[in-house]
Amino acid sequence: MAQGAGWTSADWYAEGESQIHFFPTPKRLIWTVGKKIMLEVEAWGGIKGVRHHHFPHDPVDGGMRPRPTTPGSYVISGWGPYRTRSWDFSRIRWGTELRLDGTRQHLLYKTEALSQPWRPVESIIPHATLAYVRRLFSDIWGGNRRYDRNGDGIPDVWVLNDFGPMAINYFRDPNRNRRLNAGEKIMGEMIHTTPENEGQTDQGKPVEMEFSHGCIHMRPVDLDRLVRQGAFKVGELIVVHELGSIVWEELSR
Repeated sequence: MAQGAGWTSADWYAEGESQIHFFPTPKRLIWTVGKKIMLEVEAWGGIKGVRHHHFPHDPVDGGMRPRPTTPGSYVISGWGPYRTRSWDFSRIRWGTELRLDGTRQHLLYKTEALSQPWRPVESIIPHATLAYVRRLFSDIWGGNRRYDRNGDGIPDVWVLNDFGPMAINYFRDPNRNRRLNAGEKIMGEMIHTTPENEGQTDQGKPVEMEFSHGCIHMRPVDLDRLVRQGAFKVGELIVVHELGSIVWEELSR
């Protein structure tokens, strides 16, 4: 196990260094270089006692109780489509190709296994019948043709993953080498959008943000903009501030 104090408040806003700072109480995420704010956006973390389902069909909150986003100084390990068995509809990565079986009664997803390249969605998400997926896709995405080219109401790719198209992962870095070493673990909390917010954005509807179970939720347009402009690089410091903390007045815009 790597040992050491890790990153502390003495490392915040280091001169010339790109960092991410999340303030849960004012719901602000800021990208800084030194003490200059490059971009500031709305972001929602977790809060104790506020029950939230990523989807109405998740009956046990993925086995995870809602909690405040864990304060601390972390290092970004990477980002991309996320898959986990903890949340039913996140057992398939966002963007995974879909198709109907020969009977046209069951939805298949493309696997990463050569021995069985296609499997029924129901084999990994038992209640995700074809009718259920069609109804959920309609509820979230409306008449979207970008993900339903033939207009049959069935998505061409999986766009129901609870963590959206990408999740930004981070970890505690006790030896301060900005690399994920043996004995260091990626946090279960991450930065991401939600399918509901992706669908609202796609349809030009107001984006309705919600508290999370501990992750940091962002609007799709804000996450995309930060990534395009160079934030969230691997090795970059991300700081989750304590509840009640406010954005430093010393920072410039």
